[in-house]
Amino acid sequence: MTYVSQWESLSEAAERVMAATGLSQDEVRINICRAISDGARIRGKLATHAATQFTASDAVLERKDFHIPTEIAPGDLDWERSRPLKAWIVRRESFRPAGHWYLEWIELFRPDVTSALCPGRSQAEAPALMEPEATRTHQAALESRAVPARAIRTASPQQAAAGPARPRGRRPARLERTKAAMRSDIQQGRYTVSVLREMLETTLATTYGVSRDTARKARNAVLLELGEN
Repeated sequence: MTYVSQWESLSEAAERVMAATGLSQDEVRINICRAISDGARIRGKLATHAATQFTASDAVLERKDFHIPTEIAPGDLDWERSRPLKAWIVRRESFRPAGHWYLEWIELFRPDVTSALCPGRSQAEAPALMEPEATRTHQAALESRAVPARAIRTASPQQAAAGPARPRGRRPARLERTKAAMRSDIQQGRYTVSVLREMLETTLATTYGVSRDTARKARNAVLLELGEN
């Protein structure tokens, strides 16, 4: 019996869906893009880091390791080479250096493609798509903002007159962790001092998983330590 991989390239997925549905190539490609955005399992091989030109020889990451774009158009993908034309963001906790990476290739999980795009397939034949990432992110945000009922207190007239309470003390832990990560990246050759200095704040914040303000303060502190600021 011939082994059939559970993973397939973009062109393989498109051909299979076209054969199963009779839809045009354009229609199928649009649907595949929607499936990728909505949660279809995917994996990709890293090629080159956009900011540093650092090359990863054999790193293959899964969907959870990327910030997948919420909107993908057929023109955003190279269908023959099965890869995004633009760099995708790699999460900091998944690979170092994080940030924007160009990918050598991406592959889709065949059961997810079958379940979402090929009619007449049972759940046993093709497991359903994972919950859309945007929905998971939105739900997590709602849960993080939820306040337990027992924690709700009615402010006294004196407290109301005094206005909102100020945060107690300082919380330098995140700033210190970011500074330590930047030092480590420079020491291990992931970034040069000049690359760190010239990196856009938005890219810097994404790479280190912090706010732009924290990223800016950490970079300024590290550059000052190195006599580069």
